[in-house]
Amino acid sequence: MTQIFVYGTLKRGQPNHYRMFDTSNGKAEFLATACTTQKYPLVIATQHNIPFLLNIPGNGHRIQGEIYEVDEQMLKFLDAFEGVPTMYQRTPIMVEVMEVVKDLEAGSSREVYVYSTQTYKPDWPLLPSYGSYDSLGAHGLESPSSSRSIDAAAPSQRCQQRMLNWQQDEKQSKTEDSAGGKIEAEPPSCTSAVPEIIVGV
Repeated sequence: MTQIFVYGTLKRGQPNHYRMFDTSNGKAEFLATACTTQKYPLVIATQHNIPFLLNIPGNGHRIQGEIYEVDEQMLKFLDAFEGVPTMYQRTPIMVEVMEVVKDLEAGSSREVYVYSTQTYKPDWPLLPSYGSYDSLGAHGLESPSSSRSIDAAAPSQRCQQRMLNWQQDEKQSKTEDSAGGKIEAEPPSCTSAVPEIIVGV
């Protein structure tokens, strides 16, 4: 079993939380709310309003989220869902346990995994940073997955939509100054056994 820290659309009350308890994806158990021990930038980026925790420790805020224990099947699903390793990377992170539900001690620190990213564009660290993500928050940047309209599509349609989204983002980035040392992401794969839309963790 692996412990995962989620901070975005997979949290309770957020549009993709249901995926954590879809048994066809695997098993997940909520353990506690938690907060990163270090500060990180949590930004909402791309035209699809995706939450990203930038792997830049020491900047931004201590990020609030939730710890889940997942089995190998769910871990594989989450890796595919989060576009590892191109969109996000699964990396270890230290968190402080807050509200406990099972087997953890409040106030204790522990190492868990998080889906953060190093493949961000140069202007992303300049975006507003948040300590806690809510898809319907005051930022006004609602996640497209809130409606689940794309998620209801057939797997092939979802894959085509992901590719279209990526192409649109890349086309926009190429109109900018290429001298800024951009970190370009690879196009999304449509060969995964787990069809998904990249919508953030």
